[in-house]
Amino acid sequence: MRFQENGPAIPDDLLVARDEGQVLFFCGAGVSSAKARLPGFLELANRVLKELRALPDSPARRLTEIAAELQKKTIQGVGGIVAADRIFGLLERDFDLGDIEWAVGRGLQPQEYAVLDAHRIMLELSKGPSGRAQLITTNFDLLFEKADPSLSKWTPSQLPDLRRNPRFEGIVHLHGMLDSDYRRAKGGRLVLSSAEFGRAYLAEGWATDFIRTAIEGYRIVFVGYTADDPPVQYLLEALSRGKVAGGRRTQRLYAFQGGDASEAAALWRQKGVTAITYSRANSHADLWETLGAWAERARNPESWRVRLLKQAQGGPARMKMHERGQVAHLAATNDGARALAEAKRPLPSEWLCVFDPTIRFGTPEYFTSAVDPFIRYGIDSDPEPPKNWKGDSFQDRKTPEEAVDVLAPLPLDGYIGYIGGLRGTRSDEFADVPPRLVSLAGWFMRVCGEPSAMWWAAGQSALHAAMLRNVRFALDDKSIKFTPLVRTVWRYLFEFWRCATENDSVAAYTLNQRILKEGWTPAIRRAVADHLQPELKADRPRGPIPPANKRKLQQSEILSLSVRYPDEQIAIEIPDSEVGSMLPLLRRNLEDAWALEKELHPNREHLNIPPIESDPNLPGEPSERRWGLNLQILRFARFFQRLLEQDRVGALQEFWTWPHNGGPIFGRLRVWAAGLPDLLDPESAGRVLTGASDRVFWGQSDQRDLLLVIARRWNELSRKDRKQIETRLRKGIPNKRVWNRATYLRAESDHPVSCS
Repeated sequence: MRFQENGPAIPDDLLVARDEGQVLFFCGAGVSSAKARLPGFLELANRVLKELRALPDSPARRLTEIAAELQKKTIQGVGGIVAADRIFGLLERDFDLGDIEWAVGRGLQPQEYAVLDAHRIMLELSKGPSGRAQLITTNFDLLFEKADPSLSKWTPSQLPDLRRNPRFEGIVHLHGMLDSDYRRAKGGRLVLSSAEFGRAYLAEGWATDFIRTAIEGYRIVFVGYTADDPPVQYLLEALSRGKVAGGRRTQRLYAFQGGDASEAAALWRQKGVTAITYSRANSHADLWETLGAWAERARNPESWRVRLLKQAQGGPARMKMHERGQVAHLAATNDGARALAEAKRPLPSEWLCVFDPTIRFGTPEYFTSAVDPFIRYGIDSDPEPPKNWKGDSFQDRKTPEEAVDVLAPLPLDGYIGYIGGLRGTRSDEFADVPPRLVSLAGWFMRVCGEPSAMWWAAGQSALHAAMLRNVRFALDDKSIKFTPLVRTVWRYLFEFWRCATENDSVAAYTLNQRILKEGWTPAIRRAVADHLQPELKADRPRGPIPPANKRKLQQSEILSLSVRYPDEQIAIEIPDSEVGSMLPLLRRNLEDAWALEKELHPNREHLNIPPIESDPNLPGEPSERRWGLNLQILRFARFFQRLLEQDRVGALQEFWTWPHNGGPIFGRLRVWAAGLPDLLDPESAGRVLTGASDRVFWGQSDQRDLLLVIARRWNELSRKDRKQIETRLRKGIPNKRVWNRATYLRAESDHPVSCS
């Protein structure tokens, strides 16, 4: 998460660990040089040489001059070339240790009105649950004590025992500290030279032991160091000789590092440390602005969350990418998700588009929206998608694996057994979800009536049971006033998810295996009919972003509905002996199909059903006969023919159950069946033909079956029936008042002469 647009990105787990008091900050020279302007190493070395009046040709002075030159010529990815502790090691050859420490004190003497903002920031960040600071510094100055005189002080002669009391209070001067007059070391010698570093980290190892214990109980964050600083070098080299935190050191050590991100990452990675990079511009302004904002959050996390939620009320499109990242971070933590769920005014449901990476990385659609969902919803931790404009459209984007999915279990949630999120194929009622997601499900309940929430849900293959329960509760709550549109959309979605089945091919294979083992039992017949049952299908309308929250919103802007017919790539063979038992079940499937089609398309009076008796002159079988409702109708007709060949009485009984007002499906089947040999007598066939509805009689796609029946049975029909058919043909298509406008215009274009 970034506190500033161009600031360093702080890992979410580190932010949470700090809130829980599980972070120790190690503060180096960069903290004291940031605002208080104390010298860095080379400047301090020059001041010490000047105070000690070292000779111009002394090894220490010459090495310092070389180090200054080499610093201007650093090799990318290598860091410092001259080991800093070597200079003080050379000074110890020529000068007394007390004189060196006195010169160091003189060099570090702060100005009376030194700015202590950086120290106050670090003290604020270092406060644990007790509200008392606990941090570690390798600096010798007393600026932390000046920023907070109440601080307890720890020196090498008396370090806190973290094994007995991990929650120590105060500041640990791990490399020693100067007295209040800045004249001599207090509580042990200053760790300056190679010899002192070797004693602290290798020979006696008290510094190594202390830090190893600290790492076992805390996450460590280095601030104000570079990767080649002596404290870092000795510390990490000593730790690498033994196991630290179960071998997970890279997850427990962090360092703020200015400069190029790849170079900084390379410098620290080889030391087992995660680099948090930032720009060095303007005296490391990005770093200190970020740390200052982090400290402000640390002072009162609840207040910070309230301000962020208030800012987010305007929706994600009004916020910058890093600000959306802050809201995503909020929803990715237990406390943040709880605050989001319990806020007096809930966040708009459009934030689902930020929480869901499949929306953030959705493909823009040139013709339906000029908005790129990544620009509108992307967060700062997302890798930028490629510029994939091609011709007059966008290529499909893929959601990167590393993109944060707030609606799924995250490492911060702990327990690794969580397998299901709030949506997706594994979000069923048996999947356990972490408490954080339960909180987000509570927030969703409060916004489920908003267009963005329903639009988002329409694109999901499933929702977790907690989400479904909450939505049902909201719909049943009399105190919540939902519009009819909201209730309709959710009822359709519930039906879709309830009826959603497994892959058709898998289901067909399983059924075939059951038939082989069990035979054609009543349960198998019902299972086959259920497998072939048409179902409601709900989907998200075309477009990469949800519709605007306007007064007159159409259902089609939120939800796309259709009838799904099973894909029969793996067929279920029904033997002749079972055709009579299966036909009534398949008939009910066709009745349900027409009822669904009429429900979803109230003005539909016609279906483009291909001829049941195909044209033998056409090469191959047209594709329209091999899918969807047409396949269901044609299969039913084939089964009916098979029944007629075996059992005419049974076929007649089935025929007379077909509804007279069953719409275009059974209207067509009745006409087609009237032409089958040995089924109907001439009188019954005449009643079928003369009783055919205008839409079946005049429909363009119906004409082949109708004309074939008339041709085959014309000589058998009574004079009355023939006369009635002739009169109907001469009169032409009935007045347009009988038709809906769309059907009439279609018929008129097909038969321009006969329309009246």
